[in-house]
Amino acid sequence: MKNIIDFHLSMIPNEGKTIFFENELLLADSIGVKINHEDLVKMLPMPPLQIGFIMMVFCLRGELSFILNQEKVTLHANEVVFVNHNDIGEIVETSKHFEVFVIGFSNRNYFENVYSKSAWEFRNFLMFRNHFPIPEQDMKEYYMFYELMRNKLSDKSFIPKKEFIAKSLTLMGVIMQNTIMNASKLVPQNSKQRNILLLEQFINLVKLHFRKQHNLQFYADELCITPKYLSQLVYETSGHFASDWIKKYLIDEAKTLLKEGKYTANQVADALGFTNASYFTRFFKRETQMTPMQYQKE
Repeated sequence: MKNIIDFHLSMIPNEGKTIFFENELLLADSIGVKINHEDLVKMLPMPPLQIGFIMMVFCLRGELSFILNQEKVTLHANEVVFVNHNDIGEIVETSKHFEVFVIGFSNRNYFENVYSKSAWEFRNFLMFRNHFPIPEQDMKEYYMFYELMRNKLSDKSFIPKKEFIAKSLTLMGVIMQNTIMNASKLVPQNSKQRNILLLEQFINLVKLHFRKQHNLQFYADELCITPKYLSQLVYETSGHFASDWIKKYLIDEAKTLLKEGKYTANQVADALGFTNASYFTRFFKRETQMTPMQYQKE
């Protein structure tokens, strides 16, 4: 079995077509550059890679094939793929002439702060489909914003870079809402549609309340169904237990707070609705195989 390498934004080769901004945003592309599959693979660590950031890969020309979470994905012209935090990927093939541009976000918090309410629409849709076509006009507009951001970040005389980037990404998010709404129409309607809708509603509720509500009964009451039915529905639709979704958000948030180094384990436990720090420590160690203190040090 191959070892999986943690791949972070900072590990992407800082070539001439790559721009990093404040260690939070990545802009990169292969447009106008003759690069073959072998050259691309040499630039990256040995696969498979566990992606430690979020990125959107837009294809303008040619094809790019890769394995994402054990499924082969082939990206064609006028298509986009979302690669989420903790996805496992490996590039397997490219066409002779392929052109892509990439927008990467260092972490989930930055992505959600930029896109605000739109972020959840993206994530809910991407749970079921992370690769989809884009109308040609939309693709032109995405690329226009991408070029604008590159130009402003490269312009040493342009000062309000942070504000410009934030507003550009927000406008791109508005276009992406339209793209996703149109792509949603292509998802076949079937008997599982209601279950998918309930799963989306459940995850939205978890997102809003996980810091205070850890009990499945609360979410079942909100959806007007029994906890048993909710648990069965979530498992059949997503492949994960409902309680695992709650744990996932608790652990992700706990890790984020601990990484910041501003909070003690007691403060994190309180922020996440645990009755005491000892219970939080046991929960964290059970899920991560280390204590909060050990995680913070590492």
